[in-house]
Amino acid sequence: MFSIKVVVLFVSFAHVIEVALSDDSRKDRHLEDLLKRFIEARNSKRFGGADLFGNMSGIEVDAEVQKLYDDIKHDHAYPWAIFKINPQKTRVIVDAKGARGYSDFLDALMASGEPRYAIFDTPKEWGGEKLAFISWCLDDANIGLKMIYASSKDTLKKKFEGLSIEMQITNKNQSIKEELIKGIAKNA
Repeated sequence: MFSIKVVVLFVSFAHVIEVALSDDSRKDRHLEDLLKRFIEARNSKRFGGADLFGNMSGIEVDAEVQKLYDDIKHDHAYPWAIFKINPQKTRVIVDAKGARGYSDFLDALMASGEPRYAIFDTPKEWGGEKLAFISWCLDDANIGLKMIYASSKDTLKKKFEGLSIEMQITNKNQSIKEELIKGIAKNA
């Protein structure tokens, strides 16, 4: 538990420094908010509890993200969707959604070269229809982006009820399809 607290503190501190180094005046308010929350969490009797593991990054989930997830979950409207954190680092927004299958999904996921979150509705042919949450954060990604995406992941996942599979991809050579099929087998 102690090591988790240290990692969380490091991620929080690194994000504060990243924001402090930018010269965007809107981020000054964001920096103040982060520092205030960091100090409150540090002074809390429950140090390392919900105060730190809540929405550490301060990033919110756009309503369109929730709507798209619900469309995929209930209506199978799309086989997949990809989400990103907006350039202002304030919201998770829709990056792409697909009308076609796995190969289009992979192309869209790899297109930006930056971390992303994704929902993939696995087809029956793979062994069952399951909703998978994918955190795409390659080892060679910008360290600041990696930290922001890591600290915002739980906030997004809480919005997505009914996920069967969760996976994190850190290497382009990892086979997402193989991992998804393993996840389907585990949750059968």
